[in-house]
Amino acid sequence: MGGFLELPLNSFIGIQPEILFNKSNTRITLENENARRSTRFNLNYLSVPILLKITPSEAFSLNVGPQFSVLTNRDDTAFENLGKAFSRGDLSMVFGVQFGSGPLKLYARYNIG
Repeated sequence: MGGFLELPLNSFIGIQPEILFNKSNTRITLENENARRSTRFNLNYLSVPILLKITPSEAFSLNVGPQFSVLTNRDDTAFENLGKAFSRGDLSMVFGVQFGSGPLKLYARYNIG
């Protein structure tokens, strides 16, 4: 869930800042000779990618840029989460491709980091 802006610099290149809320669920299983224990984690992130949008045609565009994400904790206040941003944050690179025109678009994205 989130939002974005498309800020064109010219007809071919633009900047696309976004703010996104991501929910990630993962399970970790620990085993030893006598027992097996599985724990589930729910992780919430606030992500802010700043993407360069390259549009060679109306129906196709490429996105690339950095993304800063902060692990948030629902038990902390917004100010506490903001204060812990640098100790719980991570930086990644985003690569994306978008197909379509008009209101219907298909978008795929890959994050590294």
